[in-house]
Amino acid sequence: MRVVLNSIKAFFARHLMTMTLVLLIATFLAGLLYPMSVITIPAGNVGVLWRRFAGGTDLTTVSDEGIHLIAPFDELVIYDARLLQVEHDFDVLSSDGLTMTVNIAFRFRIIKENTPILHKYVGMNYTEILMLPEIGSQARNVFSQYLPDQIYTKRDEIQEKIEFAVRDSLTNEFNPDSLINVEYIQLEDVLIRSIRLPPEIQASIVRKVEQYHLSLEYTHRLNRERSEAERRIIEANGIRQFQEIIGEGITQAYLQWKGIDATLQLAQSNNAKVVIIGSGSSGMPLILGNLDSASGQGGSGSVSLNAPTGATSRPSGLTELMPPPLRLTTPPDETAPSPQAPAARSLPPVPVEGWPTPSDASGESRKPALPGGQHR
Repeated sequence: MRVVLNSIKAFFARHLMTMTLVLLIATFLAGLLYPMSVITIPAGNVGVLWRRFAGGTDLTTVSDEGIHLIAPFDELVIYDARLLQVEHDFDVLSSDGLTMTVNIAFRFRIIKENTPILHKYVGMNYTEILMLPEIGSQARNVFSQYLPDQIYTKRDEIQEKIEFAVRDSLTNEFNPDSLINVEYIQLEDVLIRSIRLPPEIQASIVRKVEQYHLSLEYTHRLNRERSEAERRIIEANGIRQFQEIIGEGITQAYLQWKGIDATLQLAQSNNAKVVIIGSGSSGMPLILGNLDSASGQGGSGSVSLNAPTGATSRPSGLTELMPPPLRLTTPPDETAPSPQAPAARSLPPVPVEGWPTPSDASGESRKPALPGGQHR
């Protein structure tokens, strides 16, 4: 045993430099070849193996996510198999030759089983080579069937037509090496994000839609007015029938009884009040007026006080007593007026609002008469 150990020690002592150099070279090569040999595929991705010395693209193998060890001279191409979205602006023409700019967004995903075929015949930039030209071509074909104002109202229909046309073209028309009905890309949907028309055309479309809704508004207004007219006719008929029914039951005695009841309620009120009982055979209060006498006679039920000329007429009914008017005169001069100085004349009486003016020539104010012929 000791002899073996001594032999090993002697071997390392003789080849120490050589072994150190080999280990350094191996470490260098391992560090150099590790990124090319150990490939990690992230989540939601797939890998396509390309063999440098074994026939190129492996059409039968699709590498899933995780760590994969390959030869350093081979290549493992990674494709994103998740749902992708791309948006792009396309210039299209309407049926009347109007140029429009349409922003279309489409969502898609690759078919994992056919990723090696897609890699071999199209490559990683399949979006620019395969998707965008096809969607642009089908969008121009579909938009050419509609007028500019129809594009706004039939957007869903246009999207469905573009989506169906693109799917059919990708499946049936793209067939390299006679591969028919092979689906490489699954198109989920096509969305029209915005439509930019020339400013003049867009303004005219807006005015057209505005006038359309304005006409609808006037239609509803006319219907509302017709309904309102019918309602008023029905209401007027009801009021007329009501008056015809109650007009037969209203008598003079009924009105007098209602007047007495109103007077009692007014007298029982806590507010300050003046109740003036009218003259005449009925003796009704002034608040109702005389029901059995003609207007303007003594028993009219309203007290007509002498009001100044041009004064505002007071309505019949409860009337407040008015104090006598004031009379302003200048004091008399003891000396006789000289011929040069005219004699002072008295000023006309200044009426106070609510007070009557004197009716006699003596200048004395007449007091209002109270019921029963008494004076205050």
